[in-house]
Parts: sequence; C-alpha cells; structure tokens
Amino acid sequence: MKKCLIIIVLAAMTGGSAYAQSKWYSTGEIEFIFPRAKEYSYDDNNTNIGYKVDLPTKEGFLLDSYGLLYTYNYLLFRKLSLGVLGGAQVHNNPDIFMLKLGGIMKFFFVDEDNVYVKLILAHEFSTSKNDFNKGTTVRFGLGFPVLKKESFNLNVNIFTVYDYFDLTGANPLDAALAGHIPKTLIIRGFALSVGAKF
Repeated sequence: MKKCLIIIVLAAMTGGSAYAQSKWYSTGEIEFIFPRAKEYSYDDNNTNIGYKVDLPTKEGFLLDSYGLLYTYNYLLFRKLSLGVLGGAQVHNNPDIFMLKLGGIMKFFFVDEDNVYVKLILAHEFSTSKNDFNKGTTVRFGLGFPVLKKESFNLNVNIFTVYDYFDLTGANPLDAALAGHIPKTLIIRGFALSVGAKF
C-alpha cells in the first residue's frame, strides 16, 4: 500500500512538473522599425516657451531603426501569457542607442502556438545622457507563426510603435537650433519583427 502511494505521488509530481514547465516559453526577435513621425519639443533660452518641430525621417530598409528583443513568458491561461523583456535598439536619425526592460502581454486566439495580439510596455535606458535622459516605449500588434516545429515556432510580428524620450540635460538635436534647451522627443511608427518561440 505504501509503495503504491509513493508511486502515485511521484507520478503526480512528475506530471505536474512537466505541465508547469510547459507553461513557460521564451522568444527572441530581430526588429525593423519604420518611423512615420518625429516630434521634437524644446525651450528657448530667453523666453522659456516650448516649441515643437517635426524632424524628417529617413527612408529605406534598415536605415532608420532596428533592434533585438528577448522575452520570458508564463502562460497564465490557455489564451493569455504575461512576461518580462529585455533588449536593445538603435535609432539612426537622431543617433540614439538604448537598452530596454519591461513587460509583455499576449492574447492567443486559439492557443500559444497560433495567432496572437501583443502589448509591450518598456522603460528605455540611455547609454549616453547627451542623447536622452530616459524613455518609454509602447507597442501593440499582431503576431503569427510562419513555421511550426516540435521545439520552436518561427513567428512574424507587425506592430505600431510609440517612443517617448525625456531630453532633460541632452544635447540639442538640430544644429540650427543650438541656442535651445531640449525637452522631449516623440517617435511614432510601425515595425516588423521576425523571431522564434521556444
């Protein structure tokens, strides 16, 4: 009787452990960001009145912004997961490099191996206070698998991007406005990413 009870408990623990492990998954992505609008605000040294100007955006594949993103997620329900993320991103116009740390939520239409919508909220850390002080990014989009294997899925994601940068203490972005005090930079656009879920 004791042996039977021990076998049942071990089997339950093993099965429960396997089930718990299956709820965790990771993703790694390469991102290509295409800004459509950049709004720069600053104060005049003399009047301290805020101004806003639209900065031009570069056109062309991989010329404006790209990044890497890694997420570690827990499947809370069959169709909903929550996770943490870390990553890095480069903007070419203006020239900014940043690190990211934040959270991600995904809602799956069928299950974790099929189409989903995702919401990302992350803090952006400056590697140079001359570029920006701190930042926040919000992303919302759609993802779907293009290749399914036993150990991983290859996914494509399409999403909107909203980046907000606090420029307190940073250098002016435009040499023509050298006598001003930078305040904020807002970048809006869309992005495409390719990555693996494993």
